[in-house]
Amino acid sequence: MTNNDVQAAAKEIHRKLIIRAERAEKLCIFAIILLSTAQAASVSVTNKTGKLLKLHCASGSDNIGTKILKNGESMSWSFGYNIFTLFYCDASQDGIKKHWDVFDYELVNNYSKKRKLSWVVTRFGKKLITKIV
Repeated sequence: MTNNDVQAAAKEIHRKLIIRAERAEKLCIFAIILLSTAQAASVSVTNKTGKLLKLHCASGSDNIGTKILKNGESMSWSFGYNIFTLFYCDASQDGIKKHWDVFDYELVNNYSKKRKLSWVVTRFGKKLITKIV
C-alpha cells in the first residue's frame, strides 16, 4: 500500500465520519424539537387556610395575575407547555409568604398522567403549606 493509498483511505474515513456526525446532529435537533413541542396542561391552586389568601402566579413569559382567594376558592389556568415550561406562585397571608414551583416538566410527569396539577394551600401555625392533591 502506497502513501497515496493511505492518504486516500484516510480521506474516505474522514468523509464518512463527517457524514455520520451531520446525521447525528440532525437527529439531536429533531429530538429537541420533538421534546419541546407544546402540549396542553392545567394548574389549579385552592385556598384551604381558613382565611383570605393573596396569590400571584406567573411563568417567565406569562403573568397569570394576582387574586385574593377566599377559603375554598381556587385559581386555575391552562396553557401549552414543553420541557422548558415553569410556572411558580407566591402566596401571602398575615405577613407569611410562600414561593413554590407549581408546574414544570418533571412535576407533571411524576404526579399527573392527565397533565393537570392541583395544589392546596393550608396553614400550620406561622407557615403556609403547599401540597399536590
